[in-house]
Amino acid sequence: MKTLCLLISLASASLAQTTDPVILEPERTLATATNASAKEIIYIEVKVTSGTPIPVTSYNSRDFFFGYGFGPAETINMVPELPENAKAQVTFVQFADGSTWGKVDCPKSAEDLRMREPKLKFYEGLLAAYAHGGEPALDAVLNAQIKAARRPLYAPVQIGDATSFETRVTQVLAGAAAGLLRIKEQAGTGWVLTRLRHKVRTAGTRSRSALQTVAPQ
Repeated sequence: MKTLCLLISLASASLAQTTDPVILEPERTLATATNASAKEIIYIEVKVTSGTPIPVTSYNSRDFFFGYGFGPAETINMVPELPENAKAQVTFVQFADGSTWGKVDCPKSAEDLRMREPKLKFYEGLLAAYAHGGEPALDAVLNAQIKAARRPLYAPVQIGDATSFETRVTQVLAGAAAGLLRIKEQAGTGWVLTRLRHKVRTAGTRSRSALQTVAPQ
């Protein structure tokens, strides 16, 4: 398989020529990604290596499953803070039809893909609650999800095993619930419903295989 490794050096500002689906380009202290394929991209993972003499590795990823995708010829800011002399490479891409390129390199990215199904069920459940019980029922589900989190929101958990994944699902959905309550307070219930409907509608346009993907590693 042809490699998608595009090394970026801010010192030389050099970029290898490629026909692969994503092109990374340096721009001062950030790296942009351009979709060079004919397909909409709904997930992208980039590995960044920096530091000498001991390399430090970090990852940047974007999931577009519930929102507007990364369309052909579009460019996004992929690495907002690219250290001097850092090297960045695309390690994994998933398209809207469910097909993939490369392999997931970061455990968190694999969990991001697994997280889509519980997120969708949560969003659908919120809409169902509102349809049956109105605003009080919606608020009840949101508050119950927040209370279900057994530790402070966004507290670190160990990534990798089933127990930690279930914990992370609870935490992520609690964070989503808190965010929706803030939107409700600032802009009203209508905005919350609009946001939820958009997420569910967009997910419905994605391939079912994209929802159930077990990321190749």
